This record gives sequence, C-alpha cells and structure tokens, in this order.
Amino acid sequence: MKIIQGTRETYAQGDFKKNLERELKLIESNHMYFYEEAGEIIPEVISVSEYLRDSYFDLLRFF
Repeated sequence: MKIIQGTRETYAQGDFKKNLERELKLIESNHMYFYEEAGEIIPEVISVSEYLRDSYFDLLRFF
C-alpha cells in the first residue's frame, strides 16, 4: 500500500499496513458497526437515527 504525502512517497509495512487494510475494508463495507471473531471482521446492523447515519457516511465520503 503506497502512502503519498506532498511529494514524498513510502509504502506501509507490517502492522501499520495490516491496520490500513483493515480500515479500508471497514469503510468499503458500508456498515456502521463491526465485531471481530477469530480474526475476521463481521458487520452487524444497528439501529440509529437517519440523521446520524447520513452524518456518518458524509464523514466517510469527506475523507
């Protein structure tokens, strides 16, 4: 995974790379809540207000 900051480029390695890949998977799955079981990330549906849901996904789209 390549990281670019300004004109500098580097590659994520080790645990940092694993954490970035995990976060990407969480964001791409379009869920709001997850739990981890046996090393697998499992999404779970939760009940939240429409305003909170929309705000959460707006925040994800911003970044």
